[in-house]
Amino acid sequence: MKRASIGSKQGGTPKKAKADGSAKLCQEVIKAVKTCPIPKDVAQMLSGMMTCALLPFKAERHCFQERVVAMAGELLSNTEAALVSEIEKVKQSSVEAEASQATKTAEAEAASAEVDAVNEKMKAQKIALADAAKAYKAATASLKKTKEEQAGRDGELFIVTKDQEALVAVQALIQPLLDGSCEDEAKENLIEGTKGALRDLGFDPSMIASLPKVFVKAVADRGPFDKMALDSLGQAMDGKLKELEDKRAALESAKSTDAQAIAASEQCFSAAQEIQLKAAEAYMELEAELAKKTEALETAQQVEQELVSQMKACTREVAKLEKKLLAFREGAMAAYLNLRDREAPPLPPPAEEDEEEPAAMETSEEAAAAPEAEGEATEEPEDMAEA
Repeated sequence: MKRASIGSKQGGTPKKAKADGSAKLCQEVIKAVKTCPIPKDVAQMLSGMMTCALLPFKAERHCFQERVVAMAGELLSNTEAALVSEIEKVKQSSVEAEASQATKTAEAEAASAEVDAVNEKMKAQKIALADAAKAYKAATASLKKTKEEQAGRDGELFIVTKDQEALVAVQALIQPLLDGSCEDEAKENLIEGTKGALRDLGFDPSMIASLPKVFVKAVADRGPFDKMALDSLGQAMDGKLKELEDKRAALESAKSTDAQAIAASEQCFSAAQEIQLKAAEAYMELEAELAKKTEALETAQQVEQELVSQMKACTREVAKLEKKLLAFREGAMAAYLNLRDREAPPLPPPAEEDEEEPAAMETSEEAAAAPEAEGEATEEPEDMAEA
């Protein structure tokens, strides 16, 4: 007995397949097969055979159709397994990311604590640096002041020395005027030079003004007032000279003290400078350490954030894949299983008219057989008679 083809009455016509939805289910399976990771020409060939293989009822398929159905089932099972495997792989990635995220969180917390510690050190070092800067500034000002004072005393000593030398020179200059040994022609110039020198040395102007009248006179012509004026001049010059000598001695003594003060100031300045340099170097080292620690913290935080994003992406991907798997199972796979195991519906019971027809035919046959029986009965006596 031949197996019924798809177009036969037992196998169901394409119209019936369309009517009961099996054609639509078959198209869903074909669509899924075309998306399987197999060569395109193989997928096309298998898809082309799917209709004739899946639409017949299970009991009506011949071996070739069963092989096609089995191949399709294997492909769909592989697709399902691949989705399940991919879901497990993404879940594992999420678990690993979560473990790494916990580690990075701990690293970020440790890095943050290190940054805070370095910041505290920098605050203390900043204060130390400010104190060192103040000390350096004070030492600089002190050294500058000491040097300025020394320079001032040096300048004063220079002036005193010059005044002393000038006064000694004036004493020598006026000696010819005092003893009258100066020539008359040179007197006027000598008197003017003496007046200028005494004026520069700060002598009394009234005393200086009276001297020319005394100096122009001969020694014998000088009266008591003249002698008094000359005595006053001599006393003033001696007193001025003594004053300059004392002042010079004091300044030279102070010069030795200034040298010691400058040496002490320079020592304080050098110490303050060294402290400030070390404080600045320590602060710069802390700045570099802070930059390094901050970079490590930012890196840990960035990795931590990336891992959080990765976990979220994994969660979304798992949801997407599970939705895809559910759609596959409820769609193509369910359609395939439905068609693969589909059984032919039972034949409908015979109608009442069909039952009456055989009875009528039986009655007709009985009626036709009756005359024949009668004929045989009639003929029998004749035969017997002949016998």
